[in-house]
Parts: sequence; structure tokens; C-alpha cells
Amino acid sequence: MGDSISNLYKKIPSVVTSLIVFITLASFTYVGCKVNDTNSLPEEEREEKAVSVKGCNADSAMPVNLCSEMGEGWIFCDDFESDEPLEDRYFEYVSQNGSFAAADDVGRAGGRGLRADFQEGRAENGNLKFSFGKHQDESMGNKAVSPDEHFHEIYWRFDLCHEAAWIGGGGYKLTRSMTLMDGWKQGHIAHIWDGGPQQHHLRMDPASGIDEAGNMASTRYNDFENLRWLGAVNGKDAIFHPDSVGTWYSIEVRVKLNTPGESDGIFEFWVDGDLQAGRDDYNWHGSFNQNPENPGINAIFIENYWNNGAITNQTRFFDNFVVSTQKIGDLRNVP
Repeated sequence: MGDSISNLYKKIPSVVTSLIVFITLASFTYVGCKVNDTNSLPEEEREEKAVSVKGCNADSAMPVNLCSEMGEGWIFCDDFESDEPLEDRYFEYVSQNGSFAAADDVGRAGGRGLRADFQEGRAENGNLKFSFGKHQDESMGNKAVSPDEHFHEIYWRFDLCHEAAWIGGGGYKLTRSMTLMDGWKQGHIAHIWDGGPQQHHLRMDPASGIDEAGNMASTRYNDFENLRWLGAVNGKDAIFHPDSVGTWYSIEVRVKLNTPGESDGIFEFWVDGDLQAGRDDYNWHGSFNQNPENPGINAIFIENYWNNGAITNQTRFFDNFVVSTQKIGDLRNVP
């Protein structure tokens, strides 16, 4: 844009030039953008302004070093402030050539966080796979937290912000907990992804690779022919609506496996502490949990998978991933 304006200076009177500049600045002001030559700024300031343009401004009520002390019931906490490679604390990390990575100045409190850059037409835009508890598969369990324990009830939460210009709903896949078996066979799968009108809501969509009697039916990952879909429920708030993006939300999920032989399993989730949806009548596993050799809940994924390809280049951010055996709740203003 600078070269074009320079050429105009050479060709037209200064009064007309001033008028053009005035109209240009007014147009940028109208759409809510600032005219800045960010390339002339120091690198740190350029990064800060880039984040600000995308919305998702820092929240002073959220501590930067959230994980300096573990809360009651917490088994894992990652505020992404550490320089330790993500591969060292997750059993699998897909950066998608750097599209999904920890970065400075993108976290909820203004520190480090995860930045997920979606690319137009691309389905996989990176993911993190966290493991805990008992595992049958050595590759999944080699970085597991509390590897000798069975977890039949778990809570997890993270902060999420889609850039202010984000379009297209929630970007399909977001997070899920699972019972992962050898060969990537899946027991329970507690999907949280987008749904509802225009994909503007979060949606819980539970499935199981174990039949109602407790027998393993799944033979591989995403073995759709052998999964039981247990009944999806949409959240009540349209957090992915164009009027709602560009701000941070706290997402918390609870999953409790059923008592063996009963239909009393729980799946529910909250946004900013407000219950969005939940049920307490799921038969996740039949009598599968009676066998002490069988694992319970042992994996949680954070995902950026857009089923039919992202509709444009756009960015979302994550921060403050916590896994707990108790309700986590609001973490703002935590000392």
C-alpha cells in the first residue's frame, strides 16, 4: 500500500492526495482496524499487536503461572509457560509443521499459550494427546501420569479463544476423553465438538466401543461400525457465533464411567462455570470395569481437526489445561 500512495504523490496535487489518505484512514477506522506499520516495530511489539488484532486480549484476572502450585485433586497442569518440549509431557504431539505450537504472548494471562493456525482446505491442524492411569499399550502409557491407577471419574478444563474474525462454527473437533486399549481400540469416547445451529455451540457426543454386556467390540481407532452412540446433547450458549468469538472461555468437562451393569454414567460440561449440558444415565462400559486388569479413563486429546477442511486461514488459542479427580472451577484470581 505504501508504494501505491508514493506514486500518487508524484502524479496528483497534494490536496487530492490528502483527501485520499483521509478516506483511507476513515475506512480502516470503520472496520475496527488500526493503520500501523508493524514491520517497523520491535519483534515483541509486532507479536503483541498481531495477537491484539485477532482479539483474545490478556485477562489480568488469570494468573500467568497457574501451575506453580497444584490444586486439590489435580493430577496434571500445563500453563505452557515451560520451555520443555511438548513431546516430553504428551504421549503424542502433532504440530502440523508448526501450525499448532506453544508461543509467547498468546496465553489468557498474556504469557505463553498454544496457538493453532488453521489452513484453508486442511483437515488436520495439530493435536495433543495426554495419557494417565493404567494402559495396555506401552507407547501410549510411556508418559502417563499415575500409571498404576484406575480412573473412573475425571474432570478436565482449558481456556479457549477463537480470533475475533473467526467464522465457520467451532472448527469441528475440540477435545475428548477415552479408554484406550491395545492397538488403539477405544472403550468410552466422550467427544466434545461443535454442533447446534450453524455449528455455533459446543456439543457432547458420547460413544462406546464396548457393548452393553461389557465386551470389547472396537477393533481399532474410530471403528465406527462397532461403536455405540449414546445420545448427543448441544450446549445452550452459541460461543462460536460471530458475535461471541474473540473472547476467552473456560471449558470444563466431567466424565464418570457407569457402575458395572448399571446405566448411571455421567457426561457434562460447563462454559465459564455455567452448565451447558449433561446426562447421568449412560451405560459406557457395561460390566467391563469389574475386571481390575481393564483400564478406566486414561487419555484426553486436544484437537484441531476440521472434518472437510478449514474454510479459511484463521487462528484459535488454548491455555491452562488441567486434569483433576475433582471439580476444578474458576481459576481466575487464584493466588
